[in-house]
Amino acid sequence: MSEAILFLGRSHLLLVHFPIGMMILALIFQRMGRKPKNAVFRTVIPTTLLISSSIAVLACITGFILVRKGDYPGQALFWHQWLGILVAVLGIIAWRFSGHSPGSWQINVWRNFITVALFVLLLLTGYLGSTITHGRGYLWEKQATEMPFSPEQ
Repeated sequence: MSEAILFLGRSHLLLVHFPIGMMILALIFQRMGRKPKNAVFRTVIPTTLLISSSIAVLACITGFILVRKGDYPGQALFWHQWLGILVAVLGIIAWRFSGHSPGSWQINVWRNFITVALFVLLLLTGYLGSTITHGRGYLWEKQATEMPFSPEQ
């Protein structure tokens, strides 16, 4: 595998965090924008979702490249991969629904369903990603933390 392709694959870890934060921010904006006095939040949701979903697609592509090079645990990787793809797709769907007026109850039901589903998928996908990179139980088990260098050095 060439160095450039290897670099692209390894950039997955850099790219993946940006859409997570932006999607969560868009979900917060959506929740805050439900009140008429906070309508300004609704104006930035489509742009936030479009940017985050586009970068999520790039993160999926770089993830595919990274998988070809590395030796990762199978079951966690399988679910992380497919849930990551689902996050990107659901982000695009959320973006498409974000431009509709908030008055239609059918749109509101779908928008709320997509919001909850996207949030849960982000949590699950992130958890599986941490399992792949840091090992099983990383979030719950107490880890011995060592600094790679001493502050006195």
